[in-house]
Amino acid sequence: MGDVVTFEETGTYKLLFQIFADRPEELAGFYDQTLGPLVRYDEQYQTELVTTLATYLEFDCNLAATASTLFTHRHTVRYRLDRIAELCGLDIGRTDDREKLSLGLKAMRLLGRKVPTPIAKEGGGRAKR
Repeated sequence: MGDVVTFEETGTYKLLFQIFADRPEELAGFYDQTLGPLVRYDEQYQTELVTTLATYLEFDCNLAATASTLFTHRHTVRYRLDRIAELCGLDIGRTDDREKLSLGLKAMRLLGRKVPTPIAKEGGGRAKR
């Protein structure tokens, strides 16, 4: 945590930042279309759909690694991924939809909204990434 990244190393963030600089409302609209339903659901029901999504994508869609990091069963992760698809209409199993969700997370960060991360449970730390 706290790693410094140069602008050249930011990849897709460069593209999104240009959109944000030129048309911030478009980036906000994209965020709202992709992650908005998940954020609202998490806030209303105290769930961890955004955290699950971010962790799952961070671990290259590895269900076991995601479950271990979230200290939950992989069936729970699978259920959450299905719920994500229901709420936002994007199937994480499809490459195009997965890219949209990943860009939605990046848009969320650029808009200054914190992407929730797994909370370490008592008696154990977070898994290494």
